[in-house]
Amino acid sequence: MTTETTKADDIARVLEDEIVGGAIEPGTVLRQEQLSERFEVSRTPIREALRRLAALGLVSFEPNRGVRVQGLSAQELREAFLVRAELEALVTSVATPRMTASDLAALDAAEQAFSELTVLLREQARLGARLERAREKDRELERRLDQHRVHARAVGGEVPVDHVTVERARRRERGPAA
Repeated sequence: MTTETTKADDIARVLEDEIVGGAIEPGTVLRQEQLSERFEVSRTPIREALRRLAALGLVSFEPNRGVRVQGLSAQELREAFLVRAELEALVTSVATPRMTASDLAALDAAEQAFSELTVLLREQARLGARLERAREKDRELERRLDQHRVHARAVGGEVPVDHVTVERARRRERGPAA
């Protein structure tokens, strides 16, 4: 399986992270023209990215109004974390036998950075610094992605690490909606 992504995949991932992380709040209307300018692409990959977000339940298309960000219920957040935990366990079990000393050192560094950022996020949450928290969350996500990249490299890129691919696989496994 390849880990190559399209522009629409990349845009969907960025928007998903921003929605789930709270940088884009529920109720916000996403306008295709503004997103096209922001990501410096035509509207075609924007429309595809928005369709993917709609399939995940993160946005809804509203006639004559655009695309509105949906709120996530506690149950939806719980399910997302459970899926993520299962995927991390799977990636770890596949990657571990193939990891080199260099991979382990990179994983240790990524884990240390993640730990430090977690402490920083907790401190900032107590201070109520929402904007800085969002910036730190971005850095935290990048460190977590570093861990996924180490695992993916160790398994030869055989494990999907982007959210859209994971959601597609999950939906295929569940079968068509009833």
